[in-house]
Amino acid sequence: MTVVGTMGNALRTLVAFSRPHTIIGTSVSVVALAILADLHARSGVPAIAVVAVLIGSLAINVYIVGINQLADIDIDRINKPWLPVASGALPVGAARIIVWGCAALALVSGVLTGPYALAAYGIGFIVGSAYSLRPLRLKRYALWAALSIAGVRAFAVNLLLFAQFLSAADAQPDLPPPIVVLTSIILALSLVIAWFKDIPDMDGDRRFHVHTLTLRLGPRRVLTLGLIVMALAYCLVIVVGLIGVPGLHGGMIAIGHVLALTVLVGASKRVDLSHRPSIARFYLLIWGLFYAEYLMFPLAGLMA
Repeated sequence: MTVVGTMGNALRTLVAFSRPHTIIGTSVSVVALAILADLHARSGVPAIAVVAVLIGSLAINVYIVGINQLADIDIDRINKPWLPVASGALPVGAARIIVWGCAALALVSGVLTGPYALAAYGIGFIVGSAYSLRPLRLKRYALWAALSIAGVRAFAVNLLLFAQFLSAADAQPDLPPPIVVLTSIILALSLVIAWFKDIPDMDGDRRFHVHTLTLRLGPRRVLTLGLIVMALAYCLVIVVGLIGVPGLHGGMIAIGHVLALTVLVGASKRVDLSHRPSIARFYLLIWGLFYAEYLMFPLAGLMA
């Protein structure tokens, strides 16, 4: 194998280890929050602050998904045997170096960037560790697992990183209506992501006594529950958009969420819960709708 081929395989392994859909989610959220903070502060968020927050956020993201893979090697060999650590493509020792190196990088980045970013990374580290590692291992309990994921994605990211960007722009930390609405819809989407990610993983979760909502209610009921939560959240945002939100173009928000709801309903009718690839496609669609929120809100802010 050539050097280029070896490097290509190593890069693909590292990308797979970082769980790209979560990396994209973190990246779009940081950039969107920076734009919204810039619009709110009206004094400009320095580019260096955006880069610094992005570096720290990606580092803690890799720590969270990485520590989960290290803790779940046996489960992943059943549920997700293609993951690098479970498959053996990435040695455990190398994975540990990456994980703890990213934790250290996030810590240093937080110290250098500011207190709100440091708090966000600290919460991510604590909750991510508690989610995967004993003695707590919160992923074993459906309620705590969902709250862990949703809490970090919705509150730690949106509220604390937005405050960090305002601080970087020399503006007083604030909680304007656009961030309240964005955080609300992201909370709903994060809960649904937390529920849906376990639908195809019943075999390994059952064997290792991980009491997911899917094992408690069954995949069909979890799918239905998630769809209801998302539909209600979308309808609420549509109404809020029609009423009007200071700092946002309400019509754009309403139309965007009508389209998102239409996509969701259409895709849900094609899900085959007995076919793992069908479940995986729908799960990634939910992540796509998650990304869309961080595109719609800055655009609506720019149009306001």
